[in-house]
Amino acid sequence: MKPLVVADIGGTHARVARIERGSEIAHVEVVRTRDVDTTESLIESFIARHGKDALGICVAIAGPVADGVGRLTNGTLEIDAARLAQHAREVLILNDFAAAAMGIPRVQSQALVALSEVEPRPGTKALIGPGTGLGMGMLFATPDGYRAMPSEGGHGDLASTSPLEHEIYQLLGAETQFVSWETVLSGPGLVNLYRAVCAVWGCAPSVDTPEAVTAAAREAADPVCHQTVELFCNLLGGAAGNLAITVCAEGGVYLCGGMIPHLLDALAASQFRRRFEARGPMTDYLRPIATVAVVSPYLGLIGAAGAHRAQFGE
Repeated sequence: MKPLVVADIGGTHARVARIERGSEIAHVEVVRTRDVDTTESLIESFIARHGKDALGICVAIAGPVADGVGRLTNGTLEIDAARLAQHAREVLILNDFAAAAMGIPRVQSQALVALSEVEPRPGTKALIGPGTGLGMGMLFATPDGYRAMPSEGGHGDLASTSPLEHEIYQLLGAETQFVSWETVLSGPGLVNLYRAVCAVWGCAPSVDTPEAVTAAAREAADPVCHQTVELFCNLLGGAAGNLAITVCAEGGVYLCGGMIPHLLDALAASQFRRRFEARGPMTDYLRPIATVAVVSPYLGLIGAAGAHRAQFGE
């Protein structure tokens, strides 16, 4: 198999690696996205060190991609396939969740954690992932192999289903004209949610990062943080259920992204699964659909290699 240079450019971190012999990852480099001047310089610098013989390049970026050009939704970086053509004959730019979707069949089984008692079945798979933003994607099986599609569904209108959620929605709506799923289901969204819960409780916020909120909730040190994380998990269950019925994801819904490994215990203790299934006349349809957490930080890199080889061959 030809060597590839692959990159996964997110709103917080950018990962670059070399892929050889299937999905074997080598020379992984991780930098903060805010420290990257241009995506092209990041890739070119890596190629100079580790990829001079690479025959292909694939870059996944957390934003929409059109005509070989992708731009970060939550950031300023962009990537243009034409600018990388001098370094490899075959260059592919794709959305980060399209890449993540292509990684699902290729990721090692130990990186998959069941969040339901039902097992994944054949059929369309859906992905949802809270990180710097809220990513979504789908994976379809075709006679010619898997085909991935991105989604910008994280920017859909937030749906509240309880008096508390409605109050939260009203508080957030007073700050911004548009309240989306990403407004609450992301790293910054968790902080937004925490501030709103503080307002409901009538107390001043004491932390200001998603890491601090999850840490306080995990240690049961702060009841407001605990309720915030529980609410986050419940809302994530609702968003995942909406995605499942939208694309008929009978092959399962996969939770991925940097936040998920830190939320496994909270997800298990929350109403995530109940909210996932609660779809009125469609509840029976949702019950046999598996929910699975993906805890590999390299899902996007593995999937980028899979997407490149699906388009250009081995």
